[in-house]
Amino acid sequence: MKICKLLAITLILTTIYQPSFGQDSYIKDRRNIKAGYARYGGTTLKNSNFRIEGNYGITDYLESGAYIGVFKQAIFHLEERPVISYGLNANFHVLPFFIDAKDLRADLYITGRYGLRSMLNPPDDSRGKFFPEFGIGGGFAFYPWKHLGLYTECSYGKYEYNTSLYKDRVVLRYGLSIKF
Repeated sequence: MKICKLLAITLILTTIYQPSFGQDSYIKDRRNIKAGYARYGGTTLKNSNFRIEGNYGITDYLESGAYIGVFKQAIFHLEERPVISYGLNANFHVLPFFIDAKDLRADLYITGRYGLRSMLNPPDDSRGKFFPEFGIGGGFAFYPWKHLGLYTECSYGKYEYNTSLYKDRVVLRYGLSIKF
């Protein structure tokens, strides 16, 4: 909880005082599309989560956007149901504090997201078809080409319907990133 408060205070202060830095930013007004892959709560392709995410740089250090993903969720390890995950995310970029560059080929950021999971065909005895999904973590992207690159994110949060069944709440996501 202390980490969340510290991140919130840092984010607010940086957003308020960011015009005083006077450097050109490669984040502000930048658009970014990511296509990624992660495994949720298992090692089989059945638990694979494919996600598309779009972001927009609103300040010199902060970008925010939305995501949507699809996967199949095993219900009580017996049957699978299709699930859509969607929500909002924000990325707080760290490198602009240390490197003054107009077009940097790498991104290092703190990421946070909050959204919902919607089971398209829930079983009759389920609690409902909407479940929260949230997490906080870090990410790194490298652009070997000017607009196309690779990214990876590691985050900790609630990514399963019943987190008591799965002790591993860490998700590693990786994929392609396009910036323009």
